[in-house]
Amino acid sequence: MLLLITRYRFLSLFIILLTFSLFKAVNTQFGWFNINGLIFGILTAPSLLIIGHKERSVFYLITTIVFIYLFLLILKHYFNESTINSLRFLIIIVFLILMTTLCLYFTLKDKTISVTTLFGSLSSYLFIGFVFAYIYLFIESLSPMSFSQLSTTQETQAIYFSFITLTTVGYGEIVPLKPIAQTLVWFEAFTGQSYLALIIGQLIGRYVAEQKPNKD
Repeated sequence: MLLLITRYRFLSLFIILLTFSLFKAVNTQFGWFNINGLIFGILTAPSLLIIGHKERSVFYLITTIVFIYLFLLILKHYFNESTINSLRFLIIIVFLILMTTLCLYFTLKDKTISVTTLFGSLSSYLFIGFVFAYIYLFIESLSPMSFSQLSTTQETQAIYFSFITLTTVGYGEIVPLKPIAQTLVWFEAFTGQSYLALIIGQLIGRYVAEQKPNKD
């Protein structure tokens, strides 16, 4: 069972990310629960453990991040909420960067085109979008009005804005107003296009190279 889960770890991670995004959107619209961040940690932490199950240092790092995050959720009820929120966003950013790095590492490490490389690359792309979303929330919490129409209390706004920026769709209803925010936004757009050109391009090249001997 563990072998099967390990083999399809990136597929499960990809499904978790999409499910989390949909659940967060529905919950924000209808206001059913207020534990999205906790749910995200509970769902993604086991997947990250599966991804790096042979690396003891990864296990300790994940455990530390999860405990810090839970501790901040407790402190939120006793200390200044805006300060705790800023720290919470920072912890989430660290966690998501770690997830992105591990996804890319195992994707590029796999020399063949498989479920690992396919969903590993897709998961990495989603994580990049989440990383920038929480960076925007972190910036907004430190410097309010860095973005128009962006509230730190509604994370779905930041996720939505991040992905339309990453994919260079840019509908324009949320706009960066301050220099740091503006720089981060064009940097994300550049990162999204570079990712598609370099990482996905490399995977396609690897796939073509694998198929060529078969044709010969």
